[in-house]
Amino acid sequence: MKTFLRTNGKLILFMLSLTWVGSLTVLPYLGYTTVLPPESGLTKELLYVTTVINSTINSLLAIVVGLTLGRRVGLGAPHLTGWLAGGARAPFTAKALLFSVAVGAVAIALTVGVDALFQPHLPALLASKSGEDVVPFWAGMLTMFYGGINEELWMRFGVMSFVVWLLGVTFARKAERKPAWIYVAGIVFAAVMFGVGHLAAAPAMFADVTTVLVVRIVFVNAIAGMFFGALYWKKGLEYAIVAHMVGDIVLHAILG
Repeated sequence: MKTFLRTNGKLILFMLSLTWVGSLTVLPYLGYTTVLPPESGLTKELLYVTTVINSTINSLLAIVVGLTLGRRVGLGAPHLTGWLAGGARAPFTAKALLFSVAVGAVAIALTVGVDALFQPHLPALLASKSGEDVVPFWAGMLTMFYGGINEELWMRFGVMSFVVWLLGVTFARKAERKPAWIYVAGIVFAAVMFGVGHLAAAPAMFADVTTVLVVRIVFVNAIAGMFFGALYWKKGLEYAIVAHMVGDIVLHAILG
């Protein structure tokens, strides 16, 4: 444990600091989109505090999983690790960065297209949109930090790394290189969990949570999650973060 902390201490603190940025900058968006039932006894101030605390706990767990189990199956954050943990620095290219931007744009374009197919079946969703629900451009922009940093740390660095490692030790323990299906399974599982994770906010954002709405939330978010997971596998966490940020800018700021 001492060796792990000595080697990765700076990296852990840096990643955790980034998640605090994400948690704090998403609070305005939550303020505009969340309606708390009076009978719940909850206040938005309590919601904000809970959001930051839960995010910190989830992020710390995900960081530890990613730095331990992820490394064993070739997953990780190569640029941050090389910079802060003394490892070999991975080559960084503008081409790879632009590719991540393109992936994020394509992922969101596809999810928006699929989401349009659900709209005729979501009268409750449409009815819940009113003038009071309009989110300012700046608040939508700020969601890119929470989505790109926090959610990618949890779902890709944490969940996906754990699933790939678990499948690896179960089905390919002796294999020097894990078969591709293990990574694909990890991508799909983390993507579905990414979609499921968005269900928690549904009651506070929509007038009626129907079966169709649940399917829509999980499926649409899972599509984007699979793109981000593929980037995490092939390029690293940093590129998945960039793609997710681009997606959130388009979805929450430009499209609103």
